[in-house]
Amino acid sequence: MSITNIDAVMEKFYHYGKITLPEAENLIKSIEPDLIDWLEDFRASDDTGEGWIGGNESYGYENDQKILSNLEYISERWQAAFRVSWMLGIVNEAYR
Repeated sequence: MSITNIDAVMEKFYHYGKITLPEAENLIKSIEPDLIDWLEDFRASDDTGEGWIGGNESYGYENDQKILSNLEYISERWQAAFRVSWMLGIVNEAYR
């Protein structure tokens, strides 16, 4: 797992300005294994239940603009299990 890779992608969501949802999906796919590793590590030591909150329960996936807005918002505060699950849910239905 590489936190550096995840941080680099998150920085793009915040600093690149407007991107399209397909571009965002490609960026998330590029770090999907790292996000999954991070989430599994968190869940292994989680005693709060936070690690099991799905994407629909947190930010949801109403429309492209809302997804992109949420990506920008969480880009500097991504290290929470429910946010990682939500991001994964954009490209992987199992995390919704």
